[in-house]
Amino acid sequence: MHLFHHAAMSPDKPALIYPARELSVSYAELESHSNRCAHQFRAAGLKRGDVVAFLFGNGPEVFFANWAAQRTGLSESAVKIGVHRGLKALAARIRGTT
Repeated sequence: MHLFHHAAMSPDKPALIYPARELSVSYAELESHSNRCAHQFRAAGLKRGDVVAFLFGNGPEVFFANWAAQRTGLSESAVKIGVHRGLKALAARIRGTT
């Protein structure tokens, strides 16, 4: 079952729970954030089959971007911040701010 089905059937049910941040995200909220993110991907010119990498910390944003990428047909990979010392340098090089 796809996320939008859960959002329609149980909009207020928790989809994500982050006890350390005292945060709960409902299926409706997850669907809404993911939908907005998907629109931003399309507005940026990304299309089905494009490959993207996300550099995130540990939080719900990872799931928003993941669902948005799936909805848009993107191939994605999440890279966790802090996994390797060189990630900040790599991110700066990708952004062209070295």
